[in-house]
Amino acid sequence: MQAVLEYWQTTRRDPRTGLHVWHDQLETGCDDLVISTCPSPYSACWNPAWHQLTISAPDLLTFLHREHMAFAQFSRAWATAAAAEGPTAVVGRIEQARLERQAATHEGYAQTVADRLNDLLWAGDLGHYVAYNTTAQARVNNRVFLMALPLWAGLANASQAATVTAAVMAGDMLSAYGVRSTSSADPRYTNGNFIVPYSNWRGPIWVNANTMLALGFNRYNYTTLAAAIGARVVAALASDIRATGTWHECYSAGNGSGLAAPGFLSWDTLGAVLLGNLRNRTDPFWIAGPSVRPDTASLPL
Repeated sequence: MQAVLEYWQTTRRDPRTGLHVWHDQLETGCDDLVISTCPSPYSACWNPAWHQLTISAPDLLTFLHREHMAFAQFSRAWATAAAAEGPTAVVGRIEQARLERQAATHEGYAQTVADRLNDLLWAGDLGHYVAYNTTAQARVNNRVFLMALPLWAGLANASQAATVTAAVMAGDMLSAYGVRSTSSADPRYTNGNFIVPYSNWRGPIWVNANTMLALGFNRYNYTTLAAAIGARVVAALASDIRATGTWHECYSAGNGSGLAAPGFLSWDTLGAVLLGNLRNRTDPFWIAGPSVRPDTASLPL
């Protein structure tokens, strides 16, 4: 775990902004999401000059923050065990001190990630988080579900959370079946049922994405929106299994029908406990830690 985090910390950063980056859109798992104009080296549009850095986005920084905080917590728990179980009191104290320093280091990394996110990927003029093309050194303003993902890790302040919530509640993002992966106002919006070769993140409802968003809104006390998202996603899953006897990888934001990969399980199983977790104000994935900054103006790109 430490080796993976050191790899991201030392090699996967844009030298001009300090932002951590996805190599291509396939690394994020969102395949053809519109924040990337060309999804991967397997795309006909790919430029070999892009081999190093392409996209920094709220999902990557949110995930990295969580990983650093998780490792810090692990280190602290390990430090406590070392102090109690060291072969001698002196050895135990030395190991405890080393692990405490390790925890503090990763908490510092987590805070830096959170600061970069809020300084460089927060678009105050739009009221939501955006992506950044590090090759072109340009902000990517497309409205996609990532606009609210940092709430899941508690990385937004109160005013940011309020405007992000309004952005997601807009008709182009919130559908009768959950939050669209891409805004219906985007020129590339589609609910096409395809994997050619990428899964469709240009419109459909994804259960994993909606679960993270719902848990994030719940954390910031937007419980009505969180419950609505959860109920709509679970209803789509229930309707699918009644109609087809199975689940699918994602769901049409137009009519709620299942799209691609019949027989899919994976993150669809989150629907089994989602409503209960939202009612009970429980996030089974929560990793605590200091990260939220006070209400301050974001630094423009």
